[in-house]
Amino acid sequence: MTNPKRAQHLSWRKLGEHTVILDSRVNQEVHHLNEVGAYLWELCTGENSLSDIKNNLVSDFDIDEGTADKDIMYFLDELRTKSLLDTTEGTNE
Repeated sequence: MTNPKRAQHLSWRKLGEHTVILDSRVNQEVHHLNEVGAYLWELCTGENSLSDIKNNLVSDFDIDEGTADKDIMYFLDELRTKSLLDTTEGTNE
C-alpha cells in the first residue's frame, strides 16, 4: 500500500476545525472538510502509512480500529474520486 499524499495542484486553508481545499484546475472546485476530514487531510503528506493514520485516528478520536479502517478507506476513496490525492508518487508501506 502507498502512503496517501495530497495532490500538488491544490491549495487549502485550515479554518478552525475545518479545512477548505481549492482545486485550481479547470472548474476551480472548492471542497469543505469537517473536523475528522481535516484531521485526516493533514496526515496525507506521503510520509504517513495507512497504519500510522489509523493509529492516530483511533488515539485522538477514541474510536475502534474497525470503524477507523472503514472511515479512512471511505475518505481516501472520496479523495481519489475527486483527484485530490497524488496517484503517481508514494512509498510502500
